[in-house]
Amino acid sequence: MSITPEMARRELARRELARRQQETESQQVPQEQTFAQKLPRNVGVGLGNLARDTLNMPHDVAQSLQSLYDSTGDQFRKFPFMGDIGKAKDVAKYIPHMEEKNFPEMLGLTGEPTVSDLAIQKGVEFSPYIYGLASVLRSLPIRKGAATRHLKKAKRLANERDIPPANLSDEIFEQAPQFFNMKDPAVQNLISEAMGGEYNPVFDLQSALGQQARGYARSSSQAERSMSPFAERVRQQLLNEYKGHLSDIGEDKIVKHLTKGQDKYRQYMKLKRKSTPVLKSLGYGGGVLGGAAALYKILANKAPELLGLKD
Repeated sequence: MSITPEMARRELARRELARRQQETESQQVPQEQTFAQKLPRNVGVGLGNLARDTLNMPHDVAQSLQSLYDSTGDQFRKFPFMGDIGKAKDVAKYIPHMEEKNFPEMLGLTGEPTVSDLAIQKGVEFSPYIYGLASVLRSLPIRKGAATRHLKKAKRLANERDIPPANLSDEIFEQAPQFFNMKDPAVQNLISEAMGGEYNPVFDLQSALGQQARGYARSSSQAERSMSPFAERVRQQLLNEYKGHLSDIGEDKIVKHLTKGQDKYRQYMKLKRKSTPVLKSLGYGGGVLGGAAALYKILANKAPELLGLKD
């Protein structure tokens, strides 16, 4: 069968029509955006919400006071401060504020937001509050970090300066070996170097003594538990003598960081001892890890609501 020119034209027309239909369908189906494409848009959404919340804060406070006044009974409105709120309760309508904006749509985000999208948006939006909370938590004795920062700062300053060796009492090095396995060459080397009075070996020895004291305190053996205060006493004597040496040579800044580090660590251990029984009674592990587990469970339950996934 021969192909006529008319048949060829029809075939070409059919193929052109199929091509155009395919192009139209591909244009109608939105292309899914990648994480990298959405990241700057998600950050922009968070910044937009943060700006709106900041601008609206005076209006929102005034509106909250109005709601408080409207929800109270007559007996509470007799208080003087409630009267002041009542006089100013309509002031919210005079305060400029920004209406709700659909920032995702304005910035070109398509489709339903994923959990990562919402996490980035909310993280940026609430970043000032997160930073403020983190600053408060860093100042509280709920973790060893505060103590560690001061002790590391003291160590850095000591290493930067030419500090002469300390002349420590023989009593410390006569008592220290009873808390260690002196057959261990590493322990022998630790005590031998600390006897030289250099900062780093002395600091390492006091740290090892503190670790031993805490280990004795947790022991099931009564004899070992009784050793804990003695090990701590030797450690404290070592620290006090070395801090005295630092004060004598004018290194008060290092002494300040050492003292703060000790105080923060002491507060942390005190909080840990008090919190452990409570957390264990609630079914969590003891100490800060148990507290973190409890906090994680609370946040996990609240996460859908915080991320806007739950009404």
